[in-house]
Amino acid sequence: MLKSGPFQGPGRMATSTPDKKLTEADWIRAATQILVRKSIEHVRVEPLAKELGVTKGSFYYHFRDREALLTEILNGWAERATVNLIERIDSTQPDPIARLRSVLDLPRRSRSAAQGGEIEVAIRAWARRAPLARKAVNRVDELRLEYFQRLLVEAGLDAETARTRAFLAYAYVQFAAQLKSGDDSEYEARLEEALRLLTTAAPSSAAMPRTARSR
Repeated sequence: MLKSGPFQGPGRMATSTPDKKLTEADWIRAATQILVRKSIEHVRVEPLAKELGVTKGSFYYHFRDREALLTEILNGWAERATVNLIERIDSTQPDPIARLRSVLDLPRRSRSAAQGGEIEVAIRAWARRAPLARKAVNRVDELRLEYFQRLLVEAGLDAETARTRAFLAYAYVQFAAQLKSGDDSEYEARLEEALRLLTTAAPSSAAMPRTARSR
């Protein structure tokens, strides 16, 4: 399974003297920054080497070709953005509702979350026109939905209801990441109401009023 955790956000491009040895991680980080600042079309070997201040030979020491670099960008995003985060939350909070609340609250919890959001937006834009990125995005989406479903089942919902509400929980997080609100009390109230709606068990058909069942 992939590993994941907080993103290193975009910042100033690191530079290097020609005799400095760059690691594979240096190339991936620099390429990811260009992806965020510009687009995937600008992530190319020669301009990247020039910006880093090294020759293309340094690139080919670590990567077979450009596609290999792009694959590692996606693998790194998938690793940092999902499973390490899940592992960290699972290891620190035994209660499923507390864990769910932590995930729902991720968009406002740290600067790294905001930076990670910028990377995710860039990768999703890339995925709209490239099968390689689209496959990675689909894999990450499914991992996240499965985690939401697991938390909701642990909170007491049946698997079918939990799967449906997992989509709602995921939609909430994605929207909250884009919504800029300076009112913490409003945000907190919205978060608590979302948590309540997601975890409240739906009434059985036998318990529903006859008029409601006949609609």
